[in-house]
Formats: sequence, C-alpha cells, structure tokens
Amino acid sequence: MLESVLASAKKYGMEINAWCVFMHNSAIGFTEPSASVMNALDNHFVSELCPSNPRVAGYAIGMISDLASRGISSVAVESMHWHGARHDEHHGRFFMELSATTEFLISLCFCTSCVAIFNDRGGNGEVLKAKIADALQPFLTDEDPWLGKPITREFLAELLGPEILKYLTSRETTLTEIYAYLHKVASVHNVRLSYVDQVTIMDFENQAPMNQSWLIGIDNKAIRPFVSEFLPLMYRSTAEHVGLLARHYTEVVGGEISAILCPTFPDNDSEKTLIEKVRVLKNAGMKSIDFYLLDTWRPKNLQWVKAALERTA
Repeated sequence: MLESVLASAKKYGMEINAWCVFMHNSAIGFTEPSASVMNALDNHFVSELCPSNPRVAGYAIGMISDLASRGISSVAVESMHWHGARHDEHHGRFFMELSATTEFLISLCFCTSCVAIFNDRGGNGEVLKAKIADALQPFLTDEDPWLGKPITREFLAELLGPEILKYLTSRETTLTEIYAYLHKVASVHNVRLSYVDQVTIMDFENQAPMNQSWLIGIDNKAIRPFVSEFLPLMYRSTAEHVGLLARHYTEVVGGEISAILCPTFPDNDSEKTLIEKVRVLKNAGMKSIDFYLLDTWRPKNLQWVKAALERTA
C-alpha cells in the first residue's frame, strides 16, 4: 500500500509525509512480552513497548530509516515515549478508581532494561521497584490513599525518597538519546521529524500540559533540537482554550509548531466552532493544521474541515 501511495504521489507531484506510531504496538507486545513495559508488580502491559529495551529502540530506528529511505519529506513521530496505565488495548484494564499518583506508579516501567540503565547511571532500580510495589499495596487491598491529590515530583520524592527523581531523570535521558539518534538517521535522507505530543489529552482541563511531560519521560527542551516541529493534539472544546494551548507551546518550546484538531465529538460540535479554532491557530502563527482521525468522521465533518480551511485562508 505504501509503495502505491508513493508512486501515485510522484505521478501527481505531491509531497508525502508519514505518520508513524512507535511504542503502542500490541502485535509486538503479545509476540514478545519481554519487549513490553513491566511495572513494579511484574505485570506486563503488552500493548506498550519499552523504549529502554535496546531491541525496541532498534525497531524504532529501523522504522525511521526505512521510511526515510523511500522518498518522503517528513515523519510525524507518535508514541515515542512511555504511556499511562489507561492507554490500553481492546478493553479497559482497571475497574477501580485510580488517583493520578496510583495511575503513574502502576504504569512506571521496571523491565530489565530500565533497571539496568538506571543502575549503570548510579541508581538502585531493584530497591526503588520494591518501594513502589510496597506503596501500591493499600490501593490493591483496600482503597487508593491518594484520591483527589495532584501528582507532583515533590510528592513522589516525599513518598518514595529522592531515588524516584533520579529515575525520572534517567528515563528522560534515555528518550532524549533515542530522539537524537532518530534525528541523525532521518537527516541522512534530509527527512524532517515532527513530535506528535499527546500530553495534552492526559488532562483536558490543563492549559499548560507540557508541565506534565515528565510523566511520559519527555524533556521537551532536551528533544527540541532533534525535531523540526511540535505537533500537539489540541483537543479542546473551545477556540479560547485552543488559543491558550497555542500560547503555551510557543512560550515553552518555541520554533515551528503545528496543531492537530479533532473536528468531531467530544472536541467539536459545529462548523462554526472549528472555523474559530482554525482562525485562532493561524493568528497564533501556525502555518500547518492537521485533522485527526479521518475514519471516525461523518461526511459533514469533512465539509467542516473544508470550510474551516477555506474561510481562514
């Protein structure tokens, strides 16, 4: 299929940009569970691959190398990070109320690779893993002790000691190194990398979502030199809130920023609202706007997209 698309694009003089999902891959996880995230309780999240695993990192590098060699112009990199516990597979994982702290700790990876890398950097992954497993026991046996409390680095350090902060930094370093290598591979073919930022959908009320990027192992300023643009999912119900997100990204990372909008429920309720969102983004200096996800749209949603682009040209 890809070869057919590339051939048709060349015939009509069209530029092709790829969009690739990396660490969310049940097919690989089920086939090779050792490649997936394993939490402090030794549960494998087989829909989530762990980027610390050298074979998984090699898979990501190979994917970029293969795509870049085919004559495309750019790759939008999605899910090149860790995920939360609710980022699931064919059905929900949890039927208990989870606090933000529990959700984070129960999804934090302690696979062999994560622990080995942390130990090589001077930490003690086994001790930290045991502390987290112990801290989760009240949730598992009775009730979540942290319901209603926001999750912060400071609170985690108070709960688990300073070792957890070193572990979070180690994760960020690992991902930054991978992004640097992906950039190096893509640059050989003059292919640009874009970072599809999903942190915006972790909390739809948060208008400064990049403050939570550490939850998925991303240091935005550290990876900025290795991606040509940030592509945040700006899934908000009003043009005002979309504008706040645009300002937030401009202030935090700057450079080239594009937006991804959803023209359907629950993020958009009318053609008028979509036009307002697109106008706000263009006024904020965003030259490119993507719309996601085509196979969930009704015909009218496609017309809304057309109207939004035409009336804000």
